[in-house]
Amino acid sequence: MLERHGKRFLVRCFSEEEVRYCMTKRDGIPCLAARLAAKEACFKAIGGRRGMGLRWRDFDVVMEDDGTPALRLDGAASELAQRIGVLKIWLSVTHEEQWAAAVVVVTGNPSEPQRLSE
Repeated sequence: MLERHGKRFLVRCFSEEEVRYCMTKRDGIPCLAARLAAKEACFKAIGGRRGMGLRWRDFDVVMEDDGTPALRLDGAASELAQRIGVLKIWLSVTHEEQWAAAVVVVTGNPSEPQRLSE
């Protein structure tokens, strides 16, 4: 996608922080691929479907102070997560050469929707 669409792909799918972080790596492409996998995994974990107004940039992979990756939701993704009662998002990402993968687990109480912890 990056070779085909270049900067347009980056702007559509990633925050400036995500691009900056990944491009500091020796090979930033696997880092970006892992973030895209995390966004898609979270999209599915919160029940996202086409036509719901969710955008790639509504899901932002950030690094915690201890170096672990975390997901920050904005826009329609944040609204959907709150509506279904998501309280915590657990994220694991991995990448090696040509492979990238992510696992997202959401926890919460669907009967008592609350605001996501920041």
